[in-house]
Amino acid sequence: MVKTIKWKVISTVVTLLVIGLALLNVVSTYTVNTKIEKSLVDQNKVLVAEMSTSIQNYLNVYEKGLIQMSLAHEVLEYKDLLSEHNKKKATILEKNLDTQFQQYISLYDATTSVYYGLVNKHLEILPEADLGDDFDPTTREWYKGAIENPDKIFWTEPYTDKATKESTISGAKAVLKNGKVIGVVGMDILLSKLTSEISKKELGFGGYPIIIAKDGTAIVHPEKTGKNLSDLALVKKMQNENDEKGVIKDASDDTGSDFITVYDTVPGLEWKLAAVFEKKNIQQTAYDIRNIIGAISVVLLIILFFSMATIIAKITKPITILRKLMNRVAIGDLTVRARFDANNEIGQLATDFNKMVDNMQQIIRVVKDSAAEVQSGSQNLSGLAEETNASSEEVTAAVVEIAEGASKSVENAEQASENAITLSEQINSILQKSNFMNSIAIEANTRNRAGQEQVDQLKSAFQEWETNLLSMSNVICALENKIDSIEHVMQTIMEVSDQTNLLALNASIEAARAGEYGKGFAVVAEEVRKLAEQSARATIEVKQTVQQLQFESKQVGAQMLETKTVFQKQEAVVHGTDAIFETISSLMEDMQKAIHDVSEEVHRVSLYKETVVEVIKSIGATSEETAAACEEVSASSIEQLNSIESVSTASENLANLSEHLANSVTKFKI
Repeated sequence: MVKTIKWKVISTVVTLLVIGLALLNVVSTYTVNTKIEKSLVDQNKVLVAEMSTSIQNYLNVYEKGLIQMSLAHEVLEYKDLLSEHNKKKATILEKNLDTQFQQYISLYDATTSVYYGLVNKHLEILPEADLGDDFDPTTREWYKGAIENPDKIFWTEPYTDKATKESTISGAKAVLKNGKVIGVVGMDILLSKLTSEISKKELGFGGYPIIIAKDGTAIVHPEKTGKNLSDLALVKKMQNENDEKGVIKDASDDTGSDFITVYDTVPGLEWKLAAVFEKKNIQQTAYDIRNIIGAISVVLLIILFFSMATIIAKITKPITILRKLMNRVAIGDLTVRARFDANNEIGQLATDFNKMVDNMQQIIRVVKDSAAEVQSGSQNLSGLAEETNASSEEVTAAVVEIAEGASKSVENAEQASENAITLSEQINSILQKSNFMNSIAIEANTRNRAGQEQVDQLKSAFQEWETNLLSMSNVICALENKIDSIEHVMQTIMEVSDQTNLLALNASIEAARAGEYGKGFAVVAEEVRKLAEQSARATIEVKQTVQQLQFESKQVGAQMLETKTVFQKQEAVVHGTDAIFETISSLMEDMQKAIHDVSEEVHRVSLYKETVVEVIKSIGATSEETAAACEEVSASSIEQLNSIESVSTASENLANLSEHLANSVTKFKI
């Protein structure tokens, strides 16, 4: 069963389709994974940049407030009033300064405290707090940072506020009067509002945003906010990268999972703002698509298997029937006919098969009839030859008796007269037998000519068969040429399919470049590519079927050549029979001439039988001449007998040949 065309085609197509679907699954999984990863990275680059800008804008509002506070009249004059020891003015100015601080706190809701540290180590803070008499603001980080960069806002690293127990950041601005630093204004800002806004960002694929301070402290993290994460590989790579923004792949955390991180740097703060995605979550979508494609592929393979089994069985059924009919023809049954109502190559092959069987049937019928006639003619000729042989033996015996009588005539001249009457009667008998032999020879000659005409008809029939066989061979050659033409068409279809596949690939590339706007066109391009692959596979299937038809048509041509060889051998036998008939004809003509001569001689002897008595006296003188003539006649009779034996032998050969020819055609059923 596996060796049939049907299962070869099905197994080949299913194997190729399995390989193709497996490759498609692998490539699609890799492509989807790559595309998702690239798209995710591109989207989050924008998102991280937007979050960085949002943080910067958020802090810029507070920076503007600090700058305005550093330029306020109450702040600029507060140090001078303290140095004059004018308590009343100082109290009023301090009250105004508190009012200024209160307005700032109410205006900026994330601010927990506002303070003003002077170079003389005095500190004003709102809300008021007991920091101790030994508290020196000039030693604090916010104060030192502002002094080092008097024209800029200085931001401290995030820390946990002792009072609120929340993550806090301090901002400070140097107060300048007449170009000299007289103090530093600062404020503490809670990061909870900022971090809550950042934490609410939905990134997809299980991703989450993080903000890492310059010292490695997690400002925003789903689980480790406020902890120092400097030891994590992800944080190390972000802090060690020279670029302010970028993408980090294959960086793992303390759980050993791999991550893809898109990060950016908040200007002025050196914070690392990043979107973190676990790789397995990104790849899960590709795996889900792979599983769906795998399930669809299995269903398609099952449907394709049963569909191909049904379709190919329907296509190959006429070929199987035609092969069985060919086997019956090969064993000699010429009564079979192919009956297919189809306008394709199989229908044409069935028509040509029927024509071939019809022509062979006609040829075998002619050969069989001719063989029967040759056999009948050879039997008649054999009978005539036997009769002629018997007559010749009688003539020979009579001539011998004449020769003996002639010899005795020398000694018995007187007895010749008495035996003249007897001799006359014998001469009459010889005359009758000579006439009978002459008629037999004429009849044999007629039968011989009839046999030769039958052989000529047989030769004509073999020539007609040869013409028909050549016609059938030309038809098969034309069929092979048509199949070759189909192969060229299949090659053209394959080239078109390859070109379509290439165009679909280019379209997919262009769609990928187009991003979100090219997704619909990418789906269309993918379907076009699938159609091109299906067209190529179907073309390969048809090409394999056509090649099988071409192989079987060559087998039919080979069988035709074998049939032609057999009939050529039979034609050679017929030609040999014709040559034998020509030889027999020549011998019969010689025999008829000899018998005719003998008949005329005996007839002349009969005419002179009445005068034998009168010339009996002269027999003694001419007896020696008569004896010599009798010997010549005896020799002629022996030669005639030999010729008749040759005719008999030729007749037997002709009978054997006709029997062989009849046996050769009996295996054909017509």
